[in-house]
Amino acid sequence: MGFGWAIVLLTIFVRLALFLPNQNAMKSQRRMQQLQPKLDELRKKYGKDQQQMAAKTMELYKTHKVSPMSSCWPMLIQLPIMLGVYWIVRDGLSPHLSYLLYSFNENVNLLHFNEMFLGLDLTRRNLIALPIIVAVAQWGAVKLSMVRAKKRSQDTGAKTMGQMEQMNKMMLWVMPAMMGFFTATFPAAVGIYWLTSTIFSIGQQWFVNRQLDRPGVVKKVV
Repeated sequence: MGFGWAIVLLTIFVRLALFLPNQNAMKSQRRMQQLQPKLDELRKKYGKDQQQMAAKTMELYKTHKVSPMSSCWPMLIQLPIMLGVYWIVRDGLSPHLSYLLYSFNENVNLLHFNEMFLGLDLTRRNLIALPIIVAVAQWGAVKLSMVRAKKRSQDTGAKTMGQMEQMNKMMLWVMPAMMGFFTATFPAAVGIYWLTSTIFSIGQQWFVNRQLDRPGVVKKVV
């Protein structure tokens, strides 16, 4: 099996292992977006009293069982894995380090390592094609996570833009730019990992949207 496909399978395995935490995080984020009209009402009522505003906001989150930080820690769990891929590409494929392989791989000859995958050299940086693809995929993932919330805000005739919607608009452009930059900075293997993870995330987000954007579910949450 090629190294590129091994990275793809590793990414899928990691995403499956984190499927339930990611599912809960996506649902929590979606519910926060659905609560935006209520947050706008609190902001109008308690905007001048920051302490009261914070207390009422936390009370609203607790009532609807959402957490602003729930979407962060599944991503943090993946950071050591991405760093592991980076270190393997940078140092771990050297023949003189073959003694570090597990016993069932002790006969693997690192001199015959195939570093090519879909026309990319996984051990080198790709400065154009892969960063653009990763950035576009990340843009699609962020857009999918916020599009219906934006539509509901327009339908309800909200005149003020809440902090959550402002943050989403910023992340729609900042996050893809960041991931594109990081992909161009690290070896292509790391970019393949993140691209596969992002594509998996798009599919999972679509599934969450279908679950939570049904009219009956929206009424219960909002």
